[in-house]
Amino acid sequence: MPFVRRLSDHVVVSAGYSGQGVALAPLFGKILAETLAGQIARLDVLERLPVPRFIGGTALRYPLLVAGLTYYALRDRL
Repeated sequence: MPFVRRLSDHVVVSAGYSGQGVALAPLFGKILAETLAGQIARLDVLERLPVPRFIGGTALRYPLLVAGLTYYALRDRL
């Protein structure tokens, strides 16, 4: 699920559109555009969606990141 948060009145962060989140990108883009234009306040619903914690915790975050990046870099070369 994509991550959406408002940082200020004119700045909204939206990320995490890999996998299943790609299907939601057009809808989220429309909601973000409406919010920044001051038309409709539907962003509040998206901001309430929970952001899941990383499964490995802080101890495994970096090693798993390196392993994943290495795997996909190798896969791209083959």
